[in-house]
Amino acid sequence: MKTVTTGARGARQASGIVTAQFEFGGATFAGVEFLTVKGLGDASGLLGQNVLHQADDEYDLKNSVMRLVRPTDCASANLAYWVKPGIHYSVAPLEATDRINAHTISVILVNGVKMRAYFDTGAETSFITVRAAEKAGVKTTDPGVRFVGYGHAADGNIKTWIAPFADIQIGGEEIKNTQLSIGDSRAEAFDVLIGADFFLAHHVYVANSQGKLYFSYNGGPVFGLPSANAAASADPIPR
Repeated sequence: MKTVTTGARGARQASGIVTAQFEFGGATFAGVEFLTVKGLGDASGLLGQNVLHQADDEYDLKNSVMRLVRPTDCASANLAYWVKPGIHYSVAPLEATDRINAHTISVILVNGVKMRAYFDTGAETSFITVRAAEKAGVKTTDPGVRFVGYGHAADGNIKTWIAPFADIQIGGEEIKNTQLSIGDSRAEAFDVLIGADFFLAHHVYVANSQGKLYFSYNGGPVFGLPSANAAASADPIPR
């Protein structure tokens, strides 16, 4: 079977579909559909939302842990179970999805402007599209915005800049005076891609069962940057 997929560049590519059984975390998943695509680098494959959306997903990457959770009678429960009393955590509503569009999506604020954000651990570094950055008042030609080369995407490389942003709000977490990558992406489905850098800095629970995202700050930079020198000059600490 063939299908057509698009990546961060917006390029369309034909992909085959294969069905396989695999084991993960002590559980066996049978009859799972996988796309056959190029450009995965050192990875043999990616575990996508057609599997992850079957349960709640917990990411504690700082402690090298990922869990698939099937909660019972927890429709109104606080699922940030790891948070000790007095410690701040955030909750963000997730956009309703279906089997065809099973992404983890929430609305965030960038410089006070609402943005549609995809949360994707398969992306190494978070970025905002050129189009969305301009909506937030930041252009790639502005003083202080630096071109840093080309970032990798599944459908090719994209031009990448580093730019200062005054305020980014994700759920109840606010990151002020930070730097974020701008990607020359033609993707229309999202404005911001929240990648593995965010997950490394947080303990995250994707409550697909409730349509909510729970997370607490674990430490370190929230947004990774393409170069070590640029990362050292950033102040990506949530407040």
